[in-house]
Amino acid sequence: MEGYWLNAKTATYIKIYEHAFALKEPATASALGLSAETSDKIRPWHAADPKCREAILRAGMKEGLIRIRRYERDRVSFEFTIATPRARQAIRRFLRATGLAGPRTALQINNVQTGKRIAMMYEAFVRRRTRGGR
Repeated sequence: MEGYWLNAKTATYIKIYEHAFALKEPATASALGLSAETSDKIRPWHAADPKCREAILRAGMKEGLIRIRRYERDRVSFEFTIATPRARQAIRRFLRATGLAGPRTALQINNVQTGKRIAMMYEAFVRRRTRGGR
């Protein structure tokens, strides 16, 4: 599995090994634009503890970060708490920049704040945008 954090506002992304541990790294947090306040808040939390881990992930997503996981070559998931249309724009830019998905790659787009989930093939995701969809 391959992981990334993506800042939806700045389009900055970083390839990481594990999402919660990466956000606790000052250099990674800073590069992603995580606020000093959030960085200080999550620093004492134990990323290996399931409750703390979830809180760390949510703290990053609350600041506009999108959690990305690629499984094998055929599936990529995205988790976020920002508005779904804004996240989709950032995801589209990320996929275009990285080439992480091909026409037959399954995308799982999850707004963990609202519980809304969208599952579609990358090919349909791209087509939907080119026809004026969101």
